[in-house]
Amino acid sequence: MRTLLCILVAFGLALAVSAQKQPAAKAQGIKPLDVPLPALQPGQQPNFIVVVTDDQGWDDIGRNNPRYVHTPNLDRFIQGGTFFDNYYVTPQCAQSRAAMLTGRYPARVGTMLVNGAWDFINSYEVTGAKLLGSQGYATAQFGKWHNSEVQGYEPWSPMVGFKKADIPVSNDGTSNMRLMRTNGTYTAAKGDIERVLLSKMLRYLGKRDEGAKPFYIYYAPHSIHLLYEKVNGVRQTNQIRFSPAEYKTKYHNDPHIKNLGLSNSTIDAWAALEYLDDVLGSLFDHLKSTGLDKTTYVMVMSDNGGALMRDERGPSAAKRMPSGMKGDKSTIWEGAPATKAPAPAAPAAGTDKPTPAKRNSTKAAAPPTTGKAPAAPSTGKTVPAAPAAGSKNPAVPRTKAPTTPPDASSDNTQDPTAAAPGSEDVAAVAPPPRRIVGRGGSSRSLGVARGSSMASPQQFNRMLFFMGPHCWDANAVPILGPNRQVLRPQPLFNFKTGGMLNVINGRELPADKKKPNPGFEVCMAVRHREFKWVGLTDKVYWVNGTHKEERSTEVAEPQATALRNIMRSAAEKWWQSVIMEPHSLEKPIFYLGLGEGLVTNMLVSGAHERTPAENIRLIPNGAAGFKAPGDRICFQVKVMSPGTYDVVMFYTSTATATLKLSIGTYASILAGTANSLTTTLPAQSRIRGLGAGAMVNLTATGTKPTEACLQLISSITPGKAVFNNLANIRFTKRQPWQATLPASRKPNQPVSHHGFGASIDSFTPTTGSSSSSSSGGSQGSGVAAAPMAVPVPGLDMSNPANSWLADVAAPAAGFGKVADKWEALRLRNAWPDGQGAVFESMYSPYNAEDILECSMCTPEV
Repeated sequence: MRTLLCILVAFGLALAVSAQKQPAAKAQGIKPLDVPLPALQPGQQPNFIVVVTDDQGWDDIGRNNPRYVHTPNLDRFIQGGTFFDNYYVTPQCAQSRAAMLTGRYPARVGTMLVNGAWDFINSYEVTGAKLLGSQGYATAQFGKWHNSEVQGYEPWSPMVGFKKADIPVSNDGTSNMRLMRTNGTYTAAKGDIERVLLSKMLRYLGKRDEGAKPFYIYYAPHSIHLLYEKVNGVRQTNQIRFSPAEYKTKYHNDPHIKNLGLSNSTIDAWAALEYLDDVLGSLFDHLKSTGLDKTTYVMVMSDNGGALMRDERGPSAAKRMPSGMKGDKSTIWEGAPATKAPAPAAPAAGTDKPTPAKRNSTKAAAPPTTGKAPAAPSTGKTVPAAPAAGSKNPAVPRTKAPTTPPDASSDNTQDPTAAAPGSEDVAAVAPPPRRIVGRGGSSRSLGVARGSSMASPQQFNRMLFFMGPHCWDANAVPILGPNRQVLRPQPLFNFKTGGMLNVINGRELPADKKKPNPGFEVCMAVRHREFKWVGLTDKVYWVNGTHKEERSTEVAEPQATALRNIMRSAAEKWWQSVIMEPHSLEKPIFYLGLGEGLVTNMLVSGAHERTPAENIRLIPNGAAGFKAPGDRICFQVKVMSPGTYDVVMFYTSTATATLKLSIGTYASILAGTANSLTTTLPAQSRIRGLGAGAMVNLTATGTKPTEACLQLISSITPGKAVFNNLANIRFTKRQPWQATLPASRKPNQPVSHHGFGASIDSFTPTTGSSSSSSSGGSQGSGVAAAPMAVPVPGLDMSNPANSWLADVAAPAAGFGKVADKWEALRLRNAWPDGQGAVFESMYSPYNAEDILECSMCTPEV
């Protein structure tokens, strides 16, 4: 039982109090469930499946929008289980997933944004998958992975813990998907994205070779997120919500819908929701037909609220979001973080209105997340009715308001035993079901609304903190202290005057809040009991039941001031605890030669230092600038395996420039004694990879931290920015049989090899060698002193080992017109030229989210 409790704490799955713990629960004044828990066989442990859908909001299930949304399988699933109607996530994808995977607030684990290398989970965290694996569980992941696909951070990495993982190639996810990454290896796939993922998961369930091992599966459909549209197989710059043709036809030809004058985006959303629902229905059917429903907890949640496209913000909005919740994805209003979380339960289905969850970090492995836990509302006692529309809420809560905020300096509950198992909230229950309902039917009614009847006083007084992305940017680079670690505290972290206005999401802030450093206060919100404080307005709203934040739900004085002071103070104290954590708000460590991996993509947006800030700007998928000699960016790096590494740089630039790349301790880099190479990069307007040379005989990182620093030596246009987008520095470990450096070439020399397309932009180099080199000392300072970087060929499609790619590269949908199969494959996936001969972790600048409004972020490939 102790092992099981550890597992539940690690997940924050908000599961039921077990039969064995019910006496202890009673001792804490917690009402046990009034339904019997199905018994497992002696020694048997339950299975877990966590389903995280994408951009599916509160109104995107039939139960909450029955007139337009058709999701009979999810509706039946909810009716046969427990529906959490005060379940909160962070308002963006990567952050919510990080919280679910680690059981921690995303800011604590370094996940601040969906791009800019702030979507990583730092290496010091322990995931639920890793913990469960240590307890004998088989672990697997299927679907979207938005916590970095860089070596060491992929789901199959030992540091993450999934033994099996299938990730669709990010830019190839439509009805004609061709490639997947399976445990780090590219494999062929055929069919539409959700059905391919489901078939792989069902195959895994049917053919697991771990014998009687229990399993944990993280299943992440892409629906109903936007995907790049393709015409004749070629990726376009616009994005759409995908569903197979039969679903689109059904909804776009429905006369009832056609006459409403709705946007195509809204109609596409409803089609995609039914498509997703049918896929989930197949999963539920499989669990029932195989008997796994008797031993498996299933939880379905979304990563954030619905995402409204621009054409959905007019007449479509009322029908897309009939709940009337304010805001959508990326905002801190209820329309973004409030989502549904149905989970199957024993026969007495119901609606769960749990208390705010406060995380318990007493477990060293991975405490549960608050960012994903059900948050609170009903008091369990008689409470005032919701205020009438058109008037402020004059009601005073009949439960006495706290006079001091709960302790927010840590994630510990005041009484850890009151929060066992699930730790987030014992009221949020999903015992292993006796059955999982299959397809068909739809009902909005649930038998029981439990409220907070199971909550202890400690749980009832918890607070939930969440933060939007408006006050943090890809260009936010914390100052480093003398030890080369993030300085804590520092002005950038100040609750009231810190932060950095996000160049995309910050546009949504009111004019008086659009400051370079708006402070974190305006981007935070706190949920406590029936109330929610929103820092942007500094108002307190009564959100119990309706989730409305409007004039009619504003709490009246003097209660508003009392609650505001308590919740704002708790938010500031919580934020102080976040910034003082040892590894919060840190950029990732990049690993070279980790395990059997050969390739490391060092994303330039992941730099943990740039000097000076006014000359180098980090953007969502790279860096722009480098204006003067000495301009430099540095990265945290660990060389896990010694050897020689070939270096390729992917970029667009306006001027030829010479740069020096060094790897070693920071002191050795400053002294000029670190292993380094110097290369001249020609200007190019289309992003492609150029070979900069090799880092010869790199030694493994020892006890002292190592870094990689890239420094501008000179350019032909002093004082002007060199790079529009320096996106990626790729390291490929050379194999023993690769004894020599790549053959030298002259600039603009034609290349008769797959993968090299248009020539480099015309330029006239001063002079210099035509080959790259590496050394350990200081280098010359002029363009003429450094060797010229050379175009790197693409994958050799003539290699027999790659013959299976012919069908992948040239399907019937138009690619027969492209003679070069590598070029066809490259165009399909938006890969730049110069990926090299190793078909591992291919880089694309389009893998970053929220880049379409950043012109430098969308280079021609």
